[in-house]
Amino acid sequence: LLVVVLAALAPLLAKLLGATCPALFLNGSSSTGKSTLLRVALSVMTASESLTTASGTKLGVREVAQRNQGHLTILDEIASADDPSMAIDLIFEVEGQSVRHRAGNGRNSTPSSAPLDTALCMANEHSVADLLRRHARDGTQGVLGRTLEVMPGKNGMFNRVPDNCQPGDFARALSETATANGGNVLPKWIRVLGRLALNDRDSWRDRYGEVGAQLCDDLEIKDPVQRRLAHGVAIWVVAGEIAAGNSLLQIDRGLPYQAVKHL
Repeated sequence: LLVVVLAALAPLLAKLLGATCPALFLNGSSSTGKSTLLRVALSVMTASESLTTASGTKLGVREVAQRNQGHLTILDEIASADDPSMAIDLIFEVEGQSVRHRAGNGRNSTPSSAPLDTALCMANEHSVADLLRRHARDGTQGVLGRTLEVMPGKNGMFNRVPDNCQPGDFARALSETATANGGNVLPKWIRVLGRLALNDRDSWRDRYGEVGAQLCDDLEIKDPVQRRLAHGVAIWVVAGEIAAGNSLLQIDRGLPYQAVKHL
């Protein structure tokens, strides 16, 4: 649950430190908490309870991402898009990578559009691997190095609920709370980052590198694709540490690292 909040805070910090944010991809069957988690992420930025679904043309979805430059782009129901594989293009575009969309038998391709200055949090009933397979897309290794895929039920997002409370009731209460308090964090977060830009940018850039290395060591990651992802999610950890240190999140400063590590 904390991870989606960190993913919402991280884009502004990443821009300040010259880093990039990995995509957070929630997958699983219906009623496992995907949309609830997206609403929690949305609540960091706005009081709106309206989630943007991926239905419509690929261009339309890209325009949604353009409207969120510098912030998190949240997209629900990727499978409802005219071309669900557009999620793959977006994952690459946020890093300014040249992506080619294969059409027909794979002999023809067209270059992607210009890069996007946003981060991505998406939800879908199918996994990233399913999207690649269903739409005959290549670039599996590149996608895996840029995307943290989470199954809300399996990874423990909602495996602990208050006593005498059903998971569905908990999810509804969480959504209502997120909406009621939506947008309260963002102005304070911007002020915190403004102070950081003046005084502590270099030290936090160093911390970002340290966290990535620490994740690789603690998880014994040797594979270069997984190492890339570990260094990517380090920006979420650092965002959480800064937010906790400035009382934006009422959590122990060590919790962001533990939350990301155990995913």
